[in-house]
Amino acid sequence: MGYDLYFTRADHWPDSVMYPISLQEWVAVADEEPRLTKHQRDGHHPVYELAAPDDEGSNWTLGWRDGMVTIWKAHEASAELAAIARKLGARLVGDDSEEYHPDGERAFVLSFVRQLATGPGDGLVQVECRLDYRMTPDLAGLGTVTEWWFPEDGLVRDAWFAALADRPEWRLLNILTPKAFTFSSDTVC
Repeated sequence: MGYDLYFTRADHWPDSVMYPISLQEWVAVADEEPRLTKHQRDGHHPVYELAAPDDEGSNWTLGWRDGMVTIWKAHEASAELAAIARKLGARLVGDDSEEYHPDGERAFVLSFVRQLATGPGDGLVQVECRLDYRMTPDLAGLGTVTEWWFPEDGLVRDAWFAALADRPEWRLLNILTPKAFTFSSDTVC
């Protein structure tokens, strides 16, 4: 089974349809990228191919769908692909949401997200604090965890926080310093 990489603007690649890269944006960047070869398929979106350097292996296929670009089994080209993703205002992430950078480094991403009411009947705004850590074997072994708390689920908020505080990630993260952090907000509805 292969492990895919994705160009996405979403915090988590399965949410790419909510923060899409349009097909037009993708084709404009891909057509200008000298390292990519375009293959037009009848009745379908174009597919691009990134050639392996010095014929050292297979080429990598890049295809657009549902607001993101999927790249099949291309870890060897992650630095090069991350540079292309940046041209789209996107990130290169793997199946487990780990991020790859143009310098070839992978990042472990810790994201705190809170949705806040903007006023009675006015909708929601989503606020995020994101911390990026240099990937280590211990951090890579943690995989991906997503935890949500909703009052209507019946779990007492303090019990949820206590369970979250007991997670093994904190033993590692408490001794590490983030290499980058960002704060952002977006209107949800």
